[in-house]
This record gives sequence, structure tokens and C-alpha cells, in this order.
Amino acid sequence: MSGAPGAAVAAALAAPGAALLLDLDGTLVDSEPTHRAAYRRYFARRGWRVDEGTVRAFAPVAVVTSAHRAWACAVLDRLGVAELGVALATAEVTAAGKPDPAPYRYGAALVGAEPPACVAAEDTPAGLAAALGAGVGLVLGVTTSHPAAELRAAGAHHAVPDLTALVPQRAPA
Repeated sequence: MSGAPGAAVAAALAAPGAALLLDLDGTLVDSEPTHRAAYRRYFARRGWRVDEGTVRAFAPVAVVTSAHRAWACAVLDRLGVAELGVALATAEVTAAGKPDPAPYRYGAALVGAEPPACVAAEDTPAGLAAALGAGVGLVLGVTTSHPAAELRAAGAHHAVPDLTALVPQRAPA
């Protein structure tokens, strides 16, 4: 190692009890092209036509769930999206679960975003409270578990029947 960063790293690693912590995706492996290709396949299988900009925009995606990691991974695998590199904020990683905002704060941090710049989709009042409490900028209530009026009353900015609202619409040519 040479130069100031190299010297700083060498000094840090020479200290007693030092350890090297490395990120995998984008650090050890340039995996972003693979992730973008997986998103393109995912969208195409559903008949959604999206441009490259939209595919790139989906790279900071996190699943924020009160479920345990094993279950979340199994579900993502079953959906055929495990290879997309979705970040996971699961029950094991925060001291408090929803409606506490900690899971959403953690999820935003996982993808390097500030909560006001995020969009969250939730199906329960507790999940909505968590997202809103974390300061998420746009919170969608998904009407799979509760009616739209209940989700709006709980603070959802919009109530939608499914996640197709997350796919950008193109203006007609």
C-alpha cells in the first residue's frame, strides 16, 4: 500500500485487535450489472416495460419486515427475486419492531438513503406508523390487509391495491 490511505490502513490493521471488514457487492465484486440484469428479467416476466434509468433506480431497494431473515429470504427466493440483491431489514437487526421507526431507519441506511428520500409500501397501520415515524417521504398503504380508508386514517399518503404504483408510467408517444 502506498500514499496516505495506504499508510492509514496499514497503521489501523497493525493495531492490536484490528479487523478488516469488507462490503461484498460493489467492493469485492462489481455486481451492479448482474443486479440490473436481474431487475430487467423480473420486470419482463411481469410484462412491465421499463427503461434502463428505471432499472438503475430500483438498485437501492430494501425489504423492511418484522419477519425473521430466514423467512424473508425464503419468500424472496420463492418469488424468484432473491438474486436481485435486495437489502434486508429483518426482525433480528433492530431492538424494536414496527410500529417503532427503527426498522425503516435501518432499511434506509442499508441502501444509503435518507428516509425523506424514500418511498415505503405497507399494508398495516403499525407498518405505516413505523415508516412515517422514520420520516419516510412517501408512504403507500397497500390494501391487501386493511381497507383504503383505514390506511389513509393511519397516515398513508396514498392507498393502492398492489405494487404496480411503483412502476413508473410512461407518457403516451
